[in-house]
Order: sequence, then C-alpha cells, then structure tokens
Amino acid sequence: MSFDNIISRNDLFEALQTNDKIELDEVTVGPISYYIVKNVFKHPYKAIEVLKKWPVVTPPDNVYTPGGRQHFTPMDLFPLCHYYSHITKYIIKREIQAQNFITASNVVDPDPMVWENSWHPHVDHDLVFNLWLCDWTEGTGLFTYKDHYSSREYEGVIDQKLNKNNIVKWRNPKNENGFKHYHTIPCLFNSVAIYDGKLFHGTIMGEGTGSRYSLISFYHESGQF
Repeated sequence: MSFDNIISRNDLFEALQTNDKIELDEVTVGPISYYIVKNVFKHPYKAIEVLKKWPVVTPPDNVYTPGGRQHFTPMDLFPLCHYYSHITKYIIKREIQAQNFITASNVVDPDPMVWENSWHPHVDHDLVFNLWLCDWTEGTGLFTYKDHYSSREYEGVIDQKLNKNNIVKWRNPKNENGFKHYHTIPCLFNSVAIYDGKLFHGTIMGEGTGSRYSLISFYHESGQF
C-alpha cells in the first residue's frame, strides 16, 4: 500500500506562517463588539494550496452549514492555533492553550443545497475565529432574537424550524421568526473576524470568484467540544 497525498510537516508549517505583527481592531455595534485582524498569513495563497490537500466532506448528509467541510486537528494547524492563543490572551486577559481550538473549513459554491431552514441564525462555542481565504462579498450576519443579542441573555431554546428531511437551495436569512438582522461582519481576504459565539449569527452569502472558503476555529473555555 502506498499514499500519494503526503504532506511534510515542515512544508505545512512553513506555508501556514503567520505575520509577526498583530493589529487587533475592535468594532463596536450598539451594545456588542467584535475584533478583526488583517493580513494573518505571510503567504496566504501558499497556505490555501496546502490546505486544499485536505478532503472536503460534502452535503447533504451530516452537514448543517452550506457547502462542504474540511476537519483539522490543533496540531495540523499549530502555527495558526498558536497565533490565535496570543490574540485570545489579549481579549480575555489570561493564558490559554492552542489545543483548545477546534477548526473546520466552509467550502461553499454558489447556490448550495442545504437542510430547510438551516439558514436561520444559530450560536456556537465561547469564541469564534472566522478566517476568510476568499474574495467574496457579504460575510457573517449578526441578528437579535426576540430583541436579545445573545443566547447568554435569552432564556429558552431557539426555534430554528430545522427540517433535515427536506433538502432545498440555500437562501440568506431574513427578518423573520423572531430574528432581526442588524450588522454584517465583512468577508475580507486573509483576515480573521473574532466574535462571541453566543451572539446570534448566520451566513449571508454574497458573490465572489471560486468557492467561498473560510476556516472556522472555535475556542471553548473548558477545552471540551
């Protein structure tokens, strides 16, 4: 038995080198705020080429978000997770470990097929790091749900009306079923948007060249997912 798709860890880590200078911009929208760091990778196109060697798991089976996904361990992306740990230390004011991040990609072509109503906003783990590696418009929409900005404030379960038995064409979320859109975090090539995963948020699909490609890393306080 032999394998052709072999990646040297040295070559991998070289491709995933991050810039030494970190410029963390805080964006405030009403009562909430999030952060953006631009120019994450030193060589973003080289990083994309090596990341494309990972298989993409495609829908409709076992996929909640639009498009396909790649799955990475913290060791696969150690330079990036280490970079994120430095940023997180600034945000939450204490040391955290790079292995507390779990990462998957979103690889989305125009007009993907999805579970019905999976476009409704949702919540995630404690912090979300959304690294854009594509040139697309729009980005991540922020919403209120029944006048609440976060699931930390809302007592109850979000009614997303998800129907896994009906596969339909994606549509962007609207002001409906208790959700109201108030801001879009923009898709900026080679930049990472960092936000509280408990904010109600969802994909807002725009237009672009090639696949809509991003790496989504979740930081969980306990290190358990």
